[in-house]
Amino acid sequence: MVYTPFNHIQGKNGSRWAKFIRETGADHLLIVAIDAAKFTHKAMLSSFYGDILVRPFDFDASISGLEL
Repeated sequence: MVYTPFNHIQGKNGSRWAKFIRETGADHLLIVAIDAAKFTHKAMLSSFYGDILVRPFDFDASISGLEL
């Protein structure tokens, strides 16, 4: 049972995130994971439930890498 809109384990920010997820629906969210390194970065796209939509790929720290 939820008592107030700001009754979350992570406080006010957690409550806002939980409210956003409930209103938007998890089926409409994508997770973009980026591992930023010094020269070559890695990125991956997944659904909110952890299904990988785009496998991890490398891109470099340049304009062409960011366009990728």
